Amino acid sequence: MASEGRFGRLRDALKNANAMARTEADRDEIGGWKYYDSPLYQYEASFRELLPPGGLREVAEALKEEIGEVHVLDLLASTGTMQSLAEQVAIDSSLAVSLTDTRDESQKNRDHKVHIDHIADNVVSPRAWRSIDAWMQENIPDGGFQLIMCRPRGGLRSIPKDTEVYYYLLNQIYRRMDRRGAQAYLELDEQIVATSGLHLDISWQKRMNEQAKGLVQLSGDCQIVKLVRVPGFPEDLPVVVPR
Repeated sequence: MASEGRFGRLRDALKNANAMARTEADRDEIGGWKYYDSPLYQYEASFRELLPPGGLREVAEALKEEIGEVHVLDLLASTGTMQSLAEQVAIDSSLAVSLTDTRDESQKNRDHKVHIDHIADNVVSPRAWRSIDAWMQENIPDGGFQLIMCRPRGGLRSIPKDTEVYYYLLNQIYRRMDRRGAQAYLELDEQIVATSGLHLDISWQKRMNEQAKGLVQLSGDCQIVKLVRVPGFPEDLPVVVPR
């Protein structure tokens, strides 16, 4: 019964999230939202506390050297930031997901030349993750994303301040991280992160010992979460969801 109650709460929360997202999509359509396509250095400024000195370029290059390929997912964003990253690193393919596709034909052509695609959907919708999975099956059938970013800024308004929704989103992200090695840098609502915490399941942490300590890292202000995935980690993000 407890699981049914949790499922029902998540279902209701996702319905609320979709309703909020429709409002933000309307804002996009009329040109009212102006923060897509942030330059890469703004992402790095937000993630600086958890990044190495060389920033996202260093992360992407290290992952490519380790895994042999690097595929990037940018959530709640258009494709401009990944264009900036592709100018510095030989990205194999990239996918951006945002509520609406605001690109003109010229930008779409530039994206196509460097293997950047876009999906217009709400990231807290199961439909969006089915679309992401279909893209992955076509473009990276044997693996997952080595680098995932989410720096929505005001786009956080389209995500309810609900722990169930945040844990759902984090698990969806984690499941698409390459099992061979991957990192995710995520800007989240600090009130959710600071008040609920992101606590590793204790029994799992004991089994993994020191390796588990780097799985979830938080910035000092709790606005940025870094997830790490390496071989041997479980299929689902092993966190304790607050009751």
